[in-house]
Amino acid sequence: MLGVLLANGIMFIRVLVEIFVINRSLFAKILLPLLALAILTVIFSYLLWRKSTKTTGKVELGTPLALKPAIQFAVIFAFILALVKLANIYLSSNGVYVVSFFSGFADVDAITLSLSQLARAELAESIAQDGIMIAVLTNVAVKGGLAYWLGGKEFGKTVVKYFAVLIVVGIGLVFLF
Repeated sequence: MLGVLLANGIMFIRVLVEIFVINRSLFAKILLPLLALAILTVIFSYLLWRKSTKTTGKVELGTPLALKPAIQFAVIFAFILALVKLANIYLSSNGVYVVSFFSGFADVDAITLSLSQLARAELAESIAQDGIMIAVLTNVAVKGGLAYWLGGKEFGKTVVKYFAVLIVVGIGLVFLF
């Protein structure tokens, strides 16, 4: 459970780093909501860690320099970027939000990079900010659903409980910021 929470918390930080690299103005606007979710995740992780027992095991890591995943990401990024541009042209902000929602089912990186880049010239920063938050919160919900569906009963319920709080807080932050 702790690993799932921490991995999810890293997503918030990773999204912030991506935005910082692409669009510093957008970064300033989305910093507080994503940082609040990351801090809340750290608090939840600490609470779980205090309750945890020591376990041992091995972790197998693959190479981070594999070419196939990089090419797959480039294709997904180009596809999401094109979808966001088309959605913005033909459906306005609602189209961007729909693309953000569905992107969150799979990954947040491509939509984050696309919206950050488009917010530099073609897209309002507020739309980009809300789109990124929609993708992030959708991704948290999907991960929670997978944990509930694939994990054991106790594991799933615990993860869903923590993720539900993150989603509710995240929705509140979207309206607040």
